[in-house]
Amino acid sequence: MVTIERQHFDSGKSAFEALNADTVPFGPLAKKKLVQLGTALSTLKPGMRPGGFFKDSGTAVFLMDKLLPPDLSQGGVHTLRYESPRWSAVKINGSDDVCFFVDSKDFDIINADELASTCRRVGLDVRIFAWDYTKSAPRGYNPPPSKAKIIHRGFKRLCKGKLVGFVLGAYNNPFDARKKEERKY
Repeated sequence: MVTIERQHFDSGKSAFEALNADTVPFGPLAKKKLVQLGTALSTLKPGMRPGGFFKDSGTAVFLMDKLLPPDLSQGGVHTLRYESPRWSAVKINGSDDVCFFVDSKDFDIINADELASTCRRVGLDVRIFAWDYTKSAPRGYNPPPSKAKIIHRGFKRLCKGKLVGFVLGAYNNPFDARKKEERKY
């Protein structure tokens, strides 16, 4: 059983600061992480080639909207409960890890075990979190660009009381290893 990291923060600002977001642009890295996630999730559909979820040139957040949940719900796998969230992404400072998160009041990861085991089965490190924070200012917290580079769609402020998401880390793709082995012969 996967452990969902749960914490409570005093404000949206402190919850966002706990993400430890970097200030450097990272669009290609975010897209690469989503392709890796697509490779993992493609193993859930029989007959789909590895990485079959992605053949798109859109931005990382558009890819996230395509991945979770429409492709999954059509396949009968409901990894996340979906309330039309607007995904945001940040690069974790000092690493190549990318965090995808939603600011929401009732968004939740209902099959975190399946998401984690699917990712780990193909060598993708994933950390899942659900952080509550106390709503403070009526307009919420809007992270300034000097504090973090954020890829997002829609509403930018943290004001709904809950950050839910996952961090995609190191990737040891067994499919790439097979391809390299096949090329030797």
